[in-house]
Amino acid sequence: SGIGDARLRPLAERSPDVFYRFRLHPTIGFDYVSPAITDLIGWTPEELYADPELVFQIPFPEDLERLRAILEGELPADAARVMRWRHRDGRAIWTEQRWTRIAQGGRTVAVEGMTRDITERIEAHDRLRRSEERPRAMLERVDVLAVPFDPDGTITFAHPFLYPATRGAA
Repeated sequence: SGIGDARLRPLAERSPDVFYRFRLHPTIGFDYVSPAITDLIGWTPEELYADPELVFQIPFPEDLERLRAILEGELPADAARVMRWRHRDGRAIWTEQRWTRIAQGGRTVAVEGMTRDITERIEAHDRLRRSEERPRAMLERVDVLAVPFDPDGTITFAHPFLYPATRGAA
C-alpha cells in the first residue's frame, strides 16, 4: 500500500495537506493516508489503517452525507467541497476536499484525493462578518440618515431610512 509513484511519496509526506487513497472495493480502507492527517484531525495513519470506519465517525453529522455522496460517486469530482471534521480533541476542523474516482469496470473502486485545512480562513471570514454586522445593526436602529462610504466613494451601506418599504425585511 502507498502512494502510486514512489518518487512522489516524499512530497506527499512533507506537505501540510493530507493526501489519501481510500479503497471502496473489495473492502473499504485506506491504502494510503499521509502523516499530515495527525495534525489535521488527531488520528494517526496507523489508526485509520486499522479502523477504516473511523472516517465515518469523524465528520460532523451534517457533513457525513456529503462524504457518502463523494464516495458513492453522487458528487462530481470537478470542484472542491467544504467539509467539517471533528478533531480528536473536539474542535471543528474545516477542510477543502478535492478528489478523483478510480474506476474499474464502470464501478468506483477507490477515491484518491487531497484535504486542506481551511479552518483559519473560515474563522477569519466569520469574524469579519460579525464585525460588520454590529455597526450595521446599530445604523439600522437610528432614525437619521447615515451613509458610510469607502475611500473611493463607494456607498458601503444604504440606511433603511432611505427605503422605508424594505425596513424590517431580511
